[in-house]
Amino acid sequence: MSVNQKAVPGAATPGNGQTGNEQSSHLLPRMDYNTRHRPRQEQNMGRSPSLAFNLFARCHEAVSAEEAARRYGIDTERGMAHCVYHDDRHPSMAFRNGRFNCWACGAHGDSIDLTAKLFHLTPIDAVRKLNDDFDLGLPLDRSPSDEELAHEALRRLEADHRRQAEAMRVSLIRNLNAAYRVGHFALISGRPWTGQEALAVKWMSALEYWSNLLDGPDKTAQKDILDHMEELSKLCIKILK
Repeated sequence: MSVNQKAVPGAATPGNGQTGNEQSSHLLPRMDYNTRHRPRQEQNMGRSPSLAFNLFARCHEAVSAEEAARRYGIDTERGMAHCVYHDDRHPSMAFRNGRFNCWACGAHGDSIDLTAKLFHLTPIDAVRKLNDDFDLGLPLDRSPSDEELAHEALRRLEADHRRQAEAMRVSLIRNLNAAYRVGHFALISGRPWTGQEALAVKWMSALEYWSNLLDGPDKTAQKDILDHMEELSKLCIKILK
């Protein structure tokens, strides 16, 4: 089914008489983000004591990646820095939500990952260093349990999934904006439109709406849009080819 036929969140298709907000409220199932965004203390309720006492979680929650970067000599400005993992001429390491991500080389993670990569340490040794350098007071007189190590492996897998979703979000915003500009310049050109320009003008309102949602704070709306990334990417390709 084409993007013109399939309902995409926020799509105000020409002539349907509905705004994006009216459609997006009921067309797609909502993902429950309560667990993911619930404070860690609440998430740990009902788990075994070792998980509730997770050293890795306590460490990366106490120290953000940007705080660790500054402590270890990386200059940051407005949440950006030159990446230390490759020859970075322009700042490409971004800090957001306690994590870091380099848009050039792909290095990513939290304060533990940053410290481990920077000093060539194992994850648990990176926790020990952060514990000492930031005076966290974590009880490191014991080794992490198998359950804690398994939980840490799962956390890293989930972090990779979040990184992939973030890369998709940024890529789709870029393509939507580029497609929107095709329509904008066609409107002010004063000449007959090409087929691609006519398609861009037809979808301008929706292109802008989707881009704004992806760049906004509503994670549920972003999830709904990314679920339709294939159709939206095809639309952008038709406009930009």
